Amino acid sequence: MIPDEALTNVLVSVLTYGVCQLRLVKSDPVLADKDCILSDLLGREADFPGYPSGGANPTWGSPSIVSPDDGKMTCAPVHFQPSGMTSPQTIYGYFMTFNSVVAGQVLLVWVRFTTPLILASDASTIDLVVNLYDRNFLPP
Repeated sequence: MIPDEALTNVLVSVLTYGVCQLRLVKSDPVLADKDCILSDLLGREADFPGYPSGGANPTWGSPSIVSPDDGKMTCAPVHFQPSGMTSPQTIYGYFMTFNSVVAGQVLLVWVRFTTPLILASDASTIDLVVNLYDRNFLPP
């Protein structure tokens, strides 16, 4: 589960600055999800041929209110596909970062897939649609 404060950070950064990076993880950090820090994930970032350096920039829809106090944002599908794949790469999850002027690169969210996904050839694809929910969120 992602803590509410992390979701608030994502929603505010996306609404304020419009940019965050969606990145894939190629090896399991084995730490409990709550114990992962940015350096744990950066060292495990995917690097298959065709993977965008530094991750992909998702395009977010407008925030919506799904109940009196709950906000939601959804990104358009983010497509990852190898080109010139020579050996399979297993993807364990994704994380999102934001480059802050004050704090530098910040980890916003880390999500481990229930079942890892295998990119075995150039025909393999991963299409991610991220839905972010936050309780007690009021858009600016």
